[in-house]
Amino acid sequence: MKETISYYIENNSCIYAAYLDNEKAFNGVWITGLLYKLFNIGVRGRYWRIIKSSYQDIVSSVFFNGVYSESYQIKQGVFQGRTLSSWMFLAMINDLIPELISLGKGAVVNDSHIPCILIADDTSLISPTLSGLRAMLDTVGEYASKWRLKYNASKSCFMIFSVKKHRYGNKSFNISLNGTALERVFNVKYAGIDIDCNLHIRNAVSSRCKKGLTVVNSLAPVGFTSSGMSPSHAIKIWEKVVIPIILYGSELWSEMTKQSICELEITQRYAARRIQGLDRRSS
Repeated sequence: MKETISYYIENNSCIYAAYLDNEKAFNGVWITGLLYKLFNIGVRGRYWRIIKSSYQDIVSSVFFNGVYSESYQIKQGVFQGRTLSSWMFLAMINDLIPELISLGKGAVVNDSHIPCILIADDTSLISPTLSGLRAMLDTVGEYASKWRLKYNASKSCFMIFSVKKHRYGNKSFNISLNGTALERVFNVKYAGIDIDCNLHIRNAVSSRCKKGLTVVNSLAPVGFTSSGMSPSHAIKIWEKVVIPIILYGSELWSEMTKQSICELEITQRYAARRIQGLDRRSS
């Protein structure tokens, strides 16, 4: 996504992106529609029947204060935590991509047409024009209605990326999904990564550092302190557990500022003091 946006920015063009919230993604999957789609993509015979039986005649009940409620039948949803659940959801929304491509709208980078990016239940639409974005939102709304998917427009939003930071000011935009206007935002968290409308990485680095500090503090009860374990063991935990959390999405960190580098260094020094049992004011 960042490369697509950067391509337009470098060519002195603006680009619009809508980030859609798929409400209760796994729990809202229409089982009959899912089985139909699986059959059409070639999942047939014994494998299709096994999948069908795993979602057929399922009942559940609520256990509270030692008492079970009356059983009720579950007619929709792929269970969260199952190995195949994410794949089932992807099969449900996969046909949305060719429908958006067939519109002829959306971003184009060289010979690649990129109208949307789908990551699990995160859906984003990218277009260099407002009319293109509106057309794609209409298509998403129609697709969701047909296949009983539900996008929460009140939690969805859109952003404008432009070389001219104040080009649009407080201008009102008619961007909506299923009749509900989308809020314009200036930064958003997409697939766990903070995206800024100016492509600045300051907020992203700050967010990851805060995550890292939270993890460091949460490890204290299990011995991530000078009195709990040896520094050599604590360093291994720092390298294997904390650093990957801090550096999640760091592949997109370009043009690092001194402030961001300093924030990363402060985070690392904080962990070093915890490991060695030093005073928090020591440097």
